[in-house]
Amino acid sequence: MTQEATKFVDLVNYVLTAFHLLCQSPLAAVINHERSFFIEYIVPGLLALSKTSDLFDFYWCEYEMQAMKETHMQDNDFNLLKTPRRYLDALGKMTMNSEMEVVVVEASSGIVSENVSHTIGDTLKSLECATASLAGQASKYRHASFATFQKLQVFSIHVIKNKMTLSTTTIHDAYTWKRMDLRTTDIPTKWCDRISLIRYFELLATLMVGLNIHVHHLI
Repeated sequence: MTQEATKFVDLVNYVLTAFHLLCQSPLAAVINHERSFFIEYIVPGLLALSKTSDLFDFYWCEYEMQAMKETHMQDNDFNLLKTPRRYLDALGKMTMNSEMEVVVVEASSGIVSENVSHTIGDTLKSLECATASLAGQASKYRHASFATFQKLQVFSIHVIKNKMTLSTTTIHDAYTWKRMDLRTTDIPTKWCDRISLIRYFELLATLMVGLNIHVHHLI
């Protein structure tokens, strides 16, 4: 197996171990509490991905996005106190020198019911943060070619109830951004639903491959 394949097998092992543990007492799955579901069912897979891939690190629970402040400094006379602030449920930063904020994660509800207005707000925030990260890279590397910049992408994960969607944001042309959904999966919370882990692993694999390609473009 390749090194990347070996790392992904390790990821699968960690996720299965965490899932088996959660299945011992799945009571939290019926509580409509956003943080409880996020910590127990979403964090383990993302944490395993970051630790096994060595591509990026996650910062958890209402972590402030730096790129939002940097891209709006000039509009606010370079006063950071006046720049807009965005806090994310999880934020993935590259471990390379650029420390680019490359994975944006938002959970909009618990597993029982959805707050539609909250979902819409988180969707807009995810788009805003993804484009801010790309704009921040453009301001740092002003001598890079437009073709190179088009290869950069920011990944977004949005969790609504027990459904997870992976999207990517890139620049389309000189005037517009491009947003594309890559994978969607249900998050299994019971042992009898474990077949859903296949699509969940496909989503994590898509993210891992995308990040590897992204790192290649940054080198």
